[in-house]
Formats: sequence, C-alpha cells, structure tokens
Amino acid sequence: MISNFNSKEQVVTYLKNIRTKHLEDLKKKVIKDTKILIINIGSNDASRIYINQKVKLCEALGIEVIVGNLEAKVTTDDVIKIIENGNQDPLISGIFVQIPIPKHLDKERILNAISPEKDLDVLTNVNMGKIINNEENHLLPCTVFGIFLLLEDLNINVESKTVLVIGRSQIVGRPLIMELINRHATVLCANSYTTNLEQLITEADIIISATGQSFQFKKDIFNQNQIILDVGIQRMDKKVIGDFDYNYLCDTVKFITPVPGGIGPYTILGLINNIISLKGVK
Repeated sequence: MISNFNSKEQVVTYLKNIRTKHLEDLKKKVIKDTKILIINIGSNDASRIYINQKVKLCEALGIEVIVGNLEAKVTTDDVIKIIENGNQDPLISGIFVQIPIPKHLDKERILNAISPEKDLDVLTNVNMGKIINNEENHLLPCTVFGIFLLLEDLNINVESKTVLVIGRSQIVGRPLIMELINRHATVLCANSYTTNLEQLITEADIIISATGQSFQFKKDIFNQNQIILDVGIQRMDKKVIGDFDYNYLCDTVKFITPVPGGIGPYTILGLINNIISLKGVK
C-alpha cells in the first residue's frame, strides 16, 4: 500500500525491502545449472547500468551469465550468428539482447533470430503475438512485468483506470499498452508526435513514461490522486535521472517512482521470473 514518505530515500528503502522479499521467493525457484546469454552492442550508459544490475543479481541467485559485449560496428549477420549459437547450445536456457542497439543494424532480424523458447525479454514476433492475443500464461517483457509487479505491491488495480503510456517502444510501450488492455484499463498513448500531452496528463489516473527524455511540466496539470511510474533513465551532469523530476512532483502527486531505485530493479525481477519460467519448460 502507498504510504506517506518524507524523502526520496524512504521510497527507495521501502521498495528495496519489498523487492528483497520477492528475491527470496524467486531464489527458491531457481533451477540448478541455469545459464543465460546477454548480448550488448555498442556503448550506452543506461545499458551498462542495467546489465551490471542483471549480472550482479543473477550471480547472487546462482544463475550463470555470459555477457557478449560487441562493438557498435558489428554487422547484423555477426549478431545473428552469436544468437544462433546460443539457440543451439543446450546449456543456455535464455537469450537477451540489450536494447537499444545501433541504428544501422536490423533490429527485427536480430530479435526474431532468438528462439521463442529462449526469448527472455519476450520481443520475438511469436511471443509478442501471445501478449496481443492474451494467450494463457504468456510471459511479459522484463520491464513490463516489473511495472505490473510494482503496481501489485502498491495495491493498485489498473482495471477501469485511465492509464497514460508515454512512449511506444517495442521493449516497453507497445507490449505495456497491450497488457493494460488485457487487464481492462482505459489506455491513452502518447508519443513524439502527440500535440496535446498536457491535456492527456490531466485525464490520467496513472502515468507510465518510458522515453529517456526529461519532461518539464507545470505542477498544476497534475493532481494528488495520480500515480507516476517513471521508466525512463539517462545520465545528465553525471547523475542518473528519469523522465520526470522526482523532487519537483513528489509533493504534488500521490506517488512517483524514483530514478534510480524504482522501476529498474523491478525490471531485474522480471528477468529472473522469465529465466525461471523458460528454464522450467525445458
């Protein structure tokens, strides 16, 4: 349940304590000799942060992680060859390609080269189709899973709520919108072409933003009943920040997740959940 917090540090600590309980439960489910492959292409600050978190947590749970760091100038065929080797390796139960990847690469070919049975971030067309069709027991991309787990921890049911999703990326926005529909939310979607974003913000009960861009809005378009889940992450002046200014809005809305310490660690919980799920069906 959402409590009253006096500082950002209190929110981070509160969420950390809840995540620790989730990790204890997940640790009991980890199957022995689990190994995953993470492919990272190029150098992206946010990617480095997430990969380091993933490796640290996986290893703490006894999950072996192979990280393939590739130069940005790598070709699509080179990446696919590594993925295909991972598909054929019986010891690797899951494959994860860190997004974003360099624009000169064919992202669709790369992601769909992953075997759907080893698709840890649920980004292949096959697994995305299961979300769209609301198939029973479908997996969710790691960040999307983390978003719904956090909402559950906060005792927030999206059914009949108006939810504004800012961003339409393949890794967060699109599957998030589909899963919100599956869960009977009224969904508003905004992107870089949206001209009435401020108006949409005033209409939303829950705002979920995943753009990696900093927004500066006047406080009067927000209200004390709103929930903001800030999924964005970027570095600015050597600091890690989100899409929204936590300190600016924390006294205006009912609850806002901090960056770092909010959705990021919940995304890792989503990864662990998917690792366990995919390993379990071998």
